[in-house]
Amino acid sequence: MATRKTKVDKKVVTKSLSAEVTPTYDALVSAIESLVRDARTGLKAALNTMMLQTYWRTGEYIVEYEQNGCDKAVYGVGLMRRLAHDLTLKLGRGFAHSNLNYMRKFYLVSQKIQTSGFFGKGQTSGFLTWSHYLEILRADDPLEIAFYAKECENSKWSVRELHRQMQSMLFHRIALSVCS
Repeated sequence: MATRKTKVDKKVVTKSLSAEVTPTYDALVSAIESLVRDARTGLKAALNTMMLQTYWRTGEYIVEYEQNGCDKAVYGVGLMRRLAHDLTLKLGRGFAHSNLNYMRKFYLVSQKIQTSGFFGKGQTSGFLTWSHYLEILRADDPLEIAFYAKECENSKWSVRELHRQMQSMLFHRIALSVCS
């Protein structure tokens, strides 16, 4: 008999929960949904910032090690390949030779450009991701890099749109139109 009563109680409880969907209940669901979505967005932004700062500092460490207190670095010692190998063994993916070169360039370029997207001590604007920076850092000219960082930030370009704009030579077309 007790078993039946429990089953009946469960059915009653289940019916009463689904039957009592009121405007205040909807507001509760909405508030929790909003809270979780905001937290997820905040986590993504915090993680992105942390990753960019880590990559900037990695570039800083590499440059400082290469230069060893000198004005210019000594090249040809195979540092980047060795470092890529050792870091990949210890930390896993993400430390390929090419990626370490981009981290190094990220640091060096940020020393020259203190505007839009590139700030001191690895602080970034918040919108651009590492994928954005990888695309932007393919350019060689610091002025071009600063231009694409600023345009990408202001226009909220996706990485795909940034790539398209760079392939269409937007920087050079604007530079030519200004000069003519």
